[in-house]
Amino acid sequence: MRLKNLASEEKDNKKSRDIKKNILHNNLYLLVSNIFEKVVFLLLTFFIARRLGVDIYGQWGYALAFTALFSVLTDMGLTAYSIRETSRDFKKIKDYLSSVMILRIALSIFTVIVLAIIVNIIQTAPDIKIVIYLIGISFIFSAIVGAINMVFNSSMKMKYFAISKIVGAILIAASDIIALILGYGMIGLGFATLISSILLAIFNMSLIRRYYFKISISLKNIDIKKWYMMVKEAIPLGIITIVSLIYFRIDVLMLSWFIGNNATTGLYVASTGIITALLFIPYLLAQSVYPVFSASHKMKWDALSGILKDNMRTSFYISAILAIILIIFSSQILSVAYGRQYLGASLSLKILGVFFVLTCVNIMQKSFLTALKKQRIVLITIIIGVVINILMNLYFIPHYSLVGASITTLISEIITFIILRIEISRLGKTWLR
Repeated sequence: MRLKNLASEEKDNKKSRDIKKNILHNNLYLLVSNIFEKVVFLLLTFFIARRLGVDIYGQWGYALAFTALFSVLTDMGLTAYSIRETSRDFKKIKDYLSSVMILRIALSIFTVIVLAIIVNIIQTAPDIKIVIYLIGISFIFSAIVGAINMVFNSSMKMKYFAISKIVGAILIAASDIIALILGYGMIGLGFATLISSILLAIFNMSLIRRYYFKISISLKNIDIKKWYMMVKEAIPLGIITIVSLIYFRIDVLMLSWFIGNNATTGLYVASTGIITALLFIPYLLAQSVYPVFSASHKMKWDALSGILKDNMRTSFYISAILAIILIIFSSQILSVAYGRQYLGASLSLKILGVFFVLTCVNIMQKSFLTALKKQRIVLITIIIGVVINILMNLYFIPHYSLVGASITTLISEIITFIILRIEISRLGKTWLR
């Protein structure tokens, strides 16, 4: 009996080592592509901010935040759900891809219609309205890219996903820079977003055809009953994404609504832009380990939680070092990156530096619970954070402007962290050992 137990333990240990090795390889691919992508996007953001100026940059940031809230309607959790299901049985991938792609394109068209209706109901500046239309149309082609990336994630062949990200970054940067150099301003950036999304969709379709299979989309792929089943299962994941986007974007919208000053919005967008660029660290780790969590539902809790703790620890150490740099050199970073006209965002950036550490850890915890089909816990936690954030913003933004928005964001993340830690601890006590 003892020898049998030792053999079983060694088997579990070997499985854990193999999983960690696979995660390491995927992390390396994602690390290179994400560093490249984020460096390109960060430099591009600085270029756009300097070129547009604080006021117009505030309008551009508002348009991005507004459309981001509706972008989730193009997916509704279908990608995350499909990755989770096909990680368990990759033979389903071709069928899932066809269904997800058609459904996501349909949802994207619906989203464009919703955007058009809403921007005509609320008071929206003409230029911002045009930009929102253009970004909305780009959702249709981004849906194709997202569906194909699902295949790369499910198969854990992150090198193809990495290639897609690098090419995408180059296309977006090139089109944005050309638009601004030619003097087309904010509207030019909207057209650039649309054009780059079309080109990236074409590239991804050629990539999957070469290394996987030819995408087959026809009327035979339209299965209303199957779509209903998929959407029903995916909606909880989609709601999580919706609430998460509200959590991260509502500050920008509320600043614009309550303060009514594009320059203030521009300053806050500048400080959050730096944080957003750095968030590739936790998302990289969470993305690479998500299929492992999904496929490891029969692992012992000690092995499974060990993988979680390793990734959380790595994410924490790296984010803490970066946060210290942001806090100490906030003014210098803003001045060099955006220009002295953005120095008013210094205190906001310091506060968001602390927020950055907490959100890095929380992203991994949310990914862990979602992969284990505990998305209800994640959803409730995020909703609590959003409600707290919005309620505090009602007071803090009118009184303390962008600093108040930063404070409410930090407090909400602290509460989210505490709730997630408690729930994961409870899960460990009931897990099949």
